[in-house]
Amino acid sequence: MEAAAVNAETIAVSASHIGPLFPAGSLSDQSKAKPEIWQKWSEFEAAAKNAETLAEQLRDAARAKDQARVEAMVKEFGAKACGACHTPFRQPAR
Repeated sequence: MEAAAVNAETIAVSASHIGPLFPAGSLSDQSKAKPEIWQKWSEFEAAAKNAETLAEQLRDAARAKDQARVEAMVKEFGAKACGACHTPFRQPAR
């Protein structure tokens, strides 16, 4: 459980730094970022904040050694946390 807590904390901290990684005008052909990031900036920021919040909740469940909650959260984490940003704002792999 400690490893899950540490990893979830790492995700939460990383998610809190997502916005500044995408300054206006930084879109390039080499990036997988979609233009929608800048067109729908508030939605992009909300998706990053959502990932941060869900990671913090997962961290807290792991620290509390709540096995059932951790397992339930892990099953949905990819879609609800990562996917909420990657699906609308990231190009598929080329």
